[in-house]
Amino acid sequence: MTGLAAVGWAQATFTTEGTTNDVVPYDLEVTPNGALCVVRSATPGFDSHEGDTITVWDTTAGAKRTLGASCTSQGYGWGAPDTASDCVRVTNERAVLVGSTGFTTYIDVLDLTPPAPSEIPCMGRFVINGGTFGAGIVGDVEITPDGDLAVVNHFNGIEVISLTGAAAQLVASFDCSAGGAKYADEAADSIAVTSTRAIVTMRQPQYPNGSVWVYIIDLTANPPVIINGGGAGHKLNAALGTAPYKHHDVDITPDGTLAVVSANWAIGLYDLATGACLKADGPSQAVEKEYRLQADSVRVTNNRAVFIGKTNNFAHPNAYGIAVYALDPAAVDPMYFLQVWGGVGDDQPHDLEVDVDADLAVVSIPNQILVLKGLTAMSGATGWSFTAVTPTTPWIGSSPNADNGPRGVGTWVSDSVRIIPRWVVPIQYPPPVGGSGLRHYAAVLGSTPNSPFDGVVTVVDLALGVPAVAQQYLLASGTPGDKTVPADVIARGAQRDFAVRSSALPDQSGTSPGRDWTHYTLFPTVPTTPAANFGGRGTVFAFDSLEIRRGRSASVSESSGGFFHFVQLP
Repeated sequence: MTGLAAVGWAQATFTTEGTTNDVVPYDLEVTPNGALCVVRSATPGFDSHEGDTITVWDTTAGAKRTLGASCTSQGYGWGAPDTASDCVRVTNERAVLVGSTGFTTYIDVLDLTPPAPSEIPCMGRFVINGGTFGAGIVGDVEITPDGDLAVVNHFNGIEVISLTGAAAQLVASFDCSAGGAKYADEAADSIAVTSTRAIVTMRQPQYPNGSVWVYIIDLTANPPVIINGGGAGHKLNAALGTAPYKHHDVDITPDGTLAVVSANWAIGLYDLATGACLKADGPSQAVEKEYRLQADSVRVTNNRAVFIGKTNNFAHPNAYGIAVYALDPAAVDPMYFLQVWGGVGDDQPHDLEVDVDADLAVVSIPNQILVLKGLTAMSGATGWSFTAVTPTTPWIGSSPNADNGPRGVGTWVSDSVRIIPRWVVPIQYPPPVGGSGLRHYAAVLGSTPNSPFDGVVTVVDLALGVPAVAQQYLLASGTPGDKTVPADVIARGAQRDFAVRSSALPDQSGTSPGRDWTHYTLFPTVPTTPAANFGGRGTVFAFDSLEIRRGRSASVSESSGGFFHFVQLP
């Protein structure tokens, strides 16, 4: 494969060593410097693997790097299909990949520093069989911001790995099986970290109810220790009564002091310094969240939490609910309820994003895009504005019968909202194209009401007093049999643009214009057509299917095997 031209496209195929168990990509991440992309792949089942379960790609040359002989997870490991949230995390120097087969957990650490054409060595491989308390069914993986430690959760256990030495070391292993089996799977995110703390969530199924367990780990201790519940963790719903509780999402405030856990039927606020649960609440509106059918369900600023889910409404069981809480650990009520909005139709919410600097949130639900401004000023019925943006072409978003169907049938929509950071165009003469002033946009994925496979990308102008649609892009080709479902969106703030990865069938040539990868510029004005678009092969079902770093875009898809796509942006 040759190098990429500016705004060019190239497609590579994963190696499959056998004919029975084709590997397909489940997750990817590009290094912060944009040089490499690391992909975790797996067989969609409990089988052993034949082929590239771990691959490292040079994003400039568009070629696969050679792995050292010690990288033995080639041929092993199940990427926890349809149940995990992340299988790969990277820094510029290290990659941590997780997978499992049955009740065995595999954790691989790669050294990404050797330049091409040198081999990429494996710094450590940890095979955890679980002993008396079990393992496997991987849930999530995170690397601390300083790059020193990685945290992994799986069935009945949490692992902490040091990445700083010549060889990776397992520095802490926690047994979470006390009181019953704990599962790490079926959450949008179940681990969040700072350089000194990790917060990890697990679910404990107890038919017809369930429990959510929260573990806060002091990463500065040697070895790291769980600091809440006397080392046993905290049961979030201990004082909330009975309900089908299940963990779903977790987020840490930008200052690193507080964490909010979002669960099915519950929300909890935790002090990361002490490990204390400051408050647990069962909100009256935004109560239910579903893995796969909903992406993020909580996002926080330093003093606000925005929480979305389905409402508890038997007439409209999928109606949306949005709750906003004030976070004030010094107050008598450290997490008090501010406002709630509920839908009136069957509107399963999908995703949200919060812009801390602009003090606003954007939520994607069927038929509408919801914009909430003035989070910090919010006080009861004043200080905020709530706008339901209804696009000219109504959109469906991610719904059970549209996007996230079974593997091979549907598409995993991992993100449907991205906010592009705001910027100001200065006053000048002659006047700039599009005029001067504030620019602020959000990109939202969805589809037309005619078909869930007629993909639509909507750009919302957030700089307006009342947010409104700036532009819509129809991804459908209009040809019978064509299916286009936008699956992931990512933005570049400094470049004021964004890209969308879609499942576009039938397959298209990777060198011709198509609907699989589209690029949109927002400066100097929002255009009427994409800046670039390319075709490709396969459907999209990875936890994350698109990344952009330093002008390099990487994405994955599958069709009886895996495909890797590269785009070099100007």
